Amino acid sequence: MMRASDQTRWLLSFADLVLLLLAFFVLLHAQSINPDAVVESIGEAFSTEARPATIERRIVADEIFNRGEAVLRPDARVAFEGFARSWARRRGTVSITSIGRADDSARFDGWELAAARAAALGRLIRNAGMDPQAIQIVMPPSRGREGLGGQRLVLRFTPAR
Repeated sequence: MMRASDQTRWLLSFADLVLLLLAFFVLLHAQSINPDAVVESIGEAFSTEARPATIERRIVADEIFNRGEAVLRPDARVAFEGFARSWARRRGTVSITSIGRADDSARFDGWELAAARAAALGRLIRNAGMDPQAIQIVMPPSRGREGLGGQRLVLRFTPAR
């Protein structure tokens, strides 16, 4: 004689299969959605104010500047002017963080060159239309071996709400 629980055992496997299919299609759909839109919709669902995504670029300074100078290479200038114009239109804040020091040159020591390069990026962003009050240049102190290995720049754009 079959018990009632044996007769409905298939139902548990069927429910598991349906849930797995649902999860698969949710993941498939999630890959085609803009992440910023998802953050905004979740914020609206919980009645909180969603923040737009921050854009961050990490750069090795020697790859975008002329050797021993605070002058951007032509291809880097074109690329950064494009970024700067789009950031200026979106009205937000830009933080330029200089990490480490550049190699000494004939005109500058490493710290002076690092500061001049960070300032050159700040000027380029300002000249592209960004409000000077919205541009911040940060040079945190180096600890131990952190300052060795050349200058790295971190550009962080946070859009206005």
